[in-house]
Amino acid sequence: MPRLQAPFHWENGPLVPDPASIDAGNDRIIRISEVMYRTGLQRSTLYARMASGHFPKNISLGPRSVGWYLSDVNKWINSHRPAKPPCRPNSADLR
Repeated sequence: MPRLQAPFHWENGPLVPDPASIDAGNDRIIRISEVMYRTGLQRSTLYARMASGHFPKNISLGPRSVGWYLSDVNKWINSHRPAKPPCRPNSADLR
């Protein structure tokens, strides 16, 4: 089994984010695999949206590695989350 780096861990099979890492005040740098996991977007889509200015820019971590600030990705996710639909009363409550 491949070694996983934080914040991911195995929990009865599926790869899930570590709940302790979802702290909104934690402004750490995350790598492309976590950005893809959190946004649900593929690598090519992320880079296309970055180029058009519709996704936060990455930062260079070295000659061949980049990352994103977690806070920037979370802000983007929250700004693209659909609004909750209004609650509709249950038909049994209308009688």
